[in-house]
Amino acid sequence: MEKLINKTIAKRYRCVEKIGSGGMGVVYLAEDTVLNRKVVLKVLQPTFKDEKNMSRFFREAKILSQLNHPHIVTIHDFGMWKKNMYIVLEYLEGSNLHQIIKESGPLPVTWLLDALPQMMDALEAAHHKGIIHRDLKPSNIFCLKQVDHTDYIKILDFGTAISLDQDILDNITPTGEVIGSPSYMSPEQIMGKEISPRSDIYALGITMYEILSGEAPFRSDNMMSILLSHLYKLPKPINSLKGENEPQIQNLLEIVNTCLNKNPEDRFGSIHELRKALTETPKSNFRLPENLVGERQMRFKQYYLGPLDDTHIETRISRIPRAPDTPLLVIEAENLPIESTITPLLKITNFTVQSPISLDWDKMKKMKLPQAIILNKGKDENLKLIQEIQRIKEWETIPVLLCGPEGDLDYISRAIDAGAGDYLSYPFDPKEIIKKIESLNKKSH
Repeated sequence: MEKLINKTIAKRYRCVEKIGSGGMGVVYLAEDTVLNRKVVLKVLQPTFKDEKNMSRFFREAKILSQLNHPHIVTIHDFGMWKKNMYIVLEYLEGSNLHQIIKESGPLPVTWLLDALPQMMDALEAAHHKGIIHRDLKPSNIFCLKQVDHTDYIKILDFGTAISLDQDILDNITPTGEVIGSPSYMSPEQIMGKEISPRSDIYALGITMYEILSGEAPFRSDNMMSILLSHLYKLPKPINSLKGENEPQIQNLLEIVNTCLNKNPEDRFGSIHELRKALTETPKSNFRLPENLVGERQMRFKQYYLGPLDDTHIETRISRIPRAPDTPLLVIEAENLPIESTITPLLKITNFTVQSPISLDWDKMKKMKLPQAIILNKGKDENLKLIQEIQRIKEWETIPVLLCGPEGDLDYISRAIDAGAGDYLSYPFDPKEIIKKIESLNKKSH
C-alpha cells in the first residue's frame, strides 16, 4: 500500500502521505485535485479483499452517508479504483482526545461540560437513524481548536458501527460476534449479546471517566483481565475532582456512574435521558461519593471470584489459565443476571462456544459434535433438557454439566440422578470450569 504515495486515485485524489492504518484500512492524507483541498483517503487493505470485508467497508460508507451531522466526520466520496475500494473523508486539523489526555492528563470538568453535549448530539443523531457506533473511545473523538480556544468535537470511525436496518446488516454482523476495543466494550458486547444505544452510552461513560481521571477504569497488559473487569469489577473511585460547584461535580459523577452500570437496563435508556440528567439542577444537600459506583443499586450482588478486593483481584484474574480450544454447546437462558451467566467466561478462556438461539433439535443434531454440553436455563428447564439430550443417539457419550446456585444440595442430587456429569455453581470460577470439563472428557474417553 506504500506504492500509492504520489499516485492519483480515481483521476482525482493524489496520495501525499500515509497517516496510519487500523482495522481493515490504510489511511492517507490526500489532495483533491479537482477542488484543491486536503482530504483523508481510506483504502481497503489487499489482505481484506474478500466479500465479507468488502461488504463491511461499503457499510461504513453507507452509514456515514446517512449521518450528515456537524459533529460527525463527513464523507465526500466512495468508489473502486483498480480493484481497490476507497472512502474519501473530510480532513480535520487538531488532535484526538486520546492524544490530548495522554499529554495533559485529566481534563477540567468545564472542558467535559462543554464537549459532552457535542458528543451527545452526534450519538443521538446516529441512534435516531438506528445506527450504533460500537467503538466509541477517546481516539475516535477528534478535537478541533476554535478561535475562542474551545474544542469543536467530531466523532470518527464508523467502521465497526451497525445499523438496525436489516438491508445494511444482512449477512454482515452474525449473532454472537464480539466487536469493539477491549477497554471500552460494554458487558453485552463482550458476551456477544444483542446491543443497543445503551452500549454506546456505556462507552461514553468509560470515556467520561477517562477524561476526568486521566485513565480508563480498567487497565492491564492482559486483555482477558480487562474484559473480565468490565463484566465483574467496579471502577476505582475518582477522588481528585474539586471545584466551586461541588453539587455539579456530584451530579456529573452520578451520571458517569449510571452510564457504567453492568446491566444495560440500569443505564440511561437514551441520550435524551442522559442529557436531561446533565441539565438537572443537583440538590443542595449533596455528599461526594466515596466510590464512583459503590453507592448505586445494582442488579447483580456478587462479583467475579467473590467480593471485590482491589489489592488482589487483578492478580487473580490475570492468572486464570487459558483453556485448550475446546468446542462446547451452551444452552443458556436469556437476560440472566451478570453473576449467573457462563458464556462470556467460556469465550474469554478460549473455549469455542456454540449457543443456539432456538432449541431446534433437528438443526442442533447437525452441529459439529461438542466435547461437552452446558445447561444454564434454570433448575426445572435444565432437568427437562438433559432428558431431551439423552434421547439423541449421537450425543450419548457427551458429558453434560448443569448450572445452578451454590449449596443447593437437593438440586445437585437431582441433577446427578438425571444424568449430569457434573455441576457448576455460580458465581462461576473459570479455573473450576476448565478443570471439570477436562476431567469429564478424560472419563468419557
